[in-house]
Amino acid sequence: MANQLAKNGESLPANRVMEKILRSLTIDFDNIVCAIYESKDLSKLTMEELAGSLEAYEQRRRKMKEDYFGQALQARTNFKEKKVFETQNTRGRGGRDHRS
Repeated sequence: MANQLAKNGESLPANRVMEKILRSLTIDFDNIVCAIYESKDLSKLTMEELAGSLEAYEQRRRKMKEDYFGQALQARTNFKEKKVFETQNTRGRGGRDHRS
């Protein structure tokens, strides 16, 4: 983005470039954008620090998604195993084994 502005002859300070980057992010990044505006001074923040914050946020989001889907898959597997176990251990309509 900064390179495109430079090609057009516009020169922006780094904090204005960072503001433009933060405004251009998708809604998925709203939480981190708000946190950056509230906790950091954009005039002192470097592009590397901004990129690092956004990357760390993205990695945490990805990890949370993986954990969530892993738990959901585990729950589904456990549910299927329980159903198979219950099906194998029941006899007849009453669900009891009448062989005794």
